[in-house]
Amino acid sequence: MTATKTKPAKKTKAAKTESRGLTAGQVRILQALAKLNPQAGMTRSKIAEKAMNNHVGRTFSCIGPTEEKQRTITEKRTGYPSLLTLKAVSTAVVQSDEGGPKERIFRITATGRSLLEKTMKAQADEAAAKKEAEKAKAARLKEREKRAAAKAGK
Repeated sequence: MTATKTKPAKKTKAAKTESRGLTAGQVRILQALAKLNPQAGMTRSKIAEKAMNNHVGRTFSCIGPTEEKQRTITEKRTGYPSLLTLKAVSTAVVQSDEGGPKERIFRITATGRSLLEKTMKAQADEAAAKKEAEKAKAARLKEREKRAAAKAGK
């Protein structure tokens, strides 16, 4: 008899998203959009400026193309789902204030606010755990020094 090797099940897109979370750029974008009135929105260039993403192209890949086919290609290339795929942002085409050409704006959704809250909480928990681990390490080091001093004093 021969043993057959079985491949582990591949992670689904949803599982990958859950395990990896949002990218730093996506978090900054959601934070910038969350500061706005829920009815207001921003263009990609304004988002890039407010979210301190150093390039509009980077903002483009974080938010994702509006066309589904192009979005799939971009997500394969970048390796993470876009905010549009995660339904964290919505898009609308509106007339600009000056009566000029129409522009596409993006707004944060309730899902986006929820994702942002979860990410921020996870980051805060991670920072607190790291700080606690550093305290424990310092306490262990101090205890070792005490024992070494006591041993040297005998």
